[in-house]
Amino acid sequence: MEAVHSWWTVRGEGEATSSEHRIDVRFSPLVIHTNRNWKTAHSASTTRTNATFHVAVDGTEASSEVGLPPFKPGIYEGTAEDCRDLSIRFAYHLTFLLGTRVLASGTTSACRETLNLAQGGDGGGDGGLAIEPASERERILVTALRALDGCAASGRHPNAALALVETAILRCLSRAMGIPVPSLLDVCGGHQGPVRCFYTVGMAADRNLLAEDVRYGSGNTQFLKFKLDKDAEKALEVFSALEAEGLLVAGRRTVAIDANCSWDPEFAMDFLARLQKYLPHVYMIEQPFPFEMPFSEAARWALAGRGSRTSARSAASWCTRTRA
Repeated sequence: MEAVHSWWTVRGEGEATSSEHRIDVRFSPLVIHTNRNWKTAHSASTTRTNATFHVAVDGTEASSEVGLPPFKPGIYEGTAEDCRDLSIRFAYHLTFLLGTRVLASGTTSACRETLNLAQGGDGGGDGGLAIEPASERERILVTALRALDGCAASGRHPNAALALVETAILRCLSRAMGIPVPSLLDVCGGHQGPVRCFYTVGMAADRNLLAEDVRYGSGNTQFLKFKLDKDAEKALEVFSALEAEGLLVAGRRTVAIDANCSWDPEFAMDFLARLQKYLPHVYMIEQPFPFEMPFSEAARWALAGRGSRTSARSAASWCTRTRA
């Protein structure tokens, strides 16, 4: 897959024609090769293609990367090709919004179809920012956000691709303004503590292979994630083994469970009850319910406390915190 590079030289808005600004954007595929296969429910490969996006305006630059797991309906729907397609369409939209200010431009891959740029508008306004842009460089980046909004309005681009481009633009704008991204968007805080990186233990039926994978993972991080699906007995066995190996530390949540969207609310209630002893060590339960299940259904079960010895309050908390 080829990279896509687009650039523009533009005249400052309302400025003399001698004032010029340079814009560069670049999409690149990022092929990752691992020394162990993924061992997940939908992939056993050692290769994955992520995507990167780079934005630069007058020397201020920023990049982003999006992880792109193999396709999984309703969960992982973006591909590197989707990101490449968006980068081409984004350049088309941005050219349209810059209009007659463009003095020169170029691209390695032009959009090969006519787009209805009027449909859905261009996003308008200030891009939803909490702080007004002050310089021409900042206003250009806000125009880039509006161009991305125009792409999003078409409904054809997956969220992974949109997030890739948006993150790079926001980071670049943050650096241009000297303001953190959360302040730029008027959202609270951002992550202040250390980032927890989980090693995913593969879905091995053979207990010896499972133990070997645990040893490998725990040699690199304290945080382990297990693909357990609906196997409650396996979950108990895993936690018992972790306890015997001294890998469960009092007061620390170092284990994540991935249910691969295989649970229903009744099973979730029973599962939490059976694992009550080990819940103080569980950091999260990932994707417990099918993607298409309404959240209200899970919440209703949790509040009713059906089919489980776990209290309704405890179950409601867990089902709510682990819905995603």
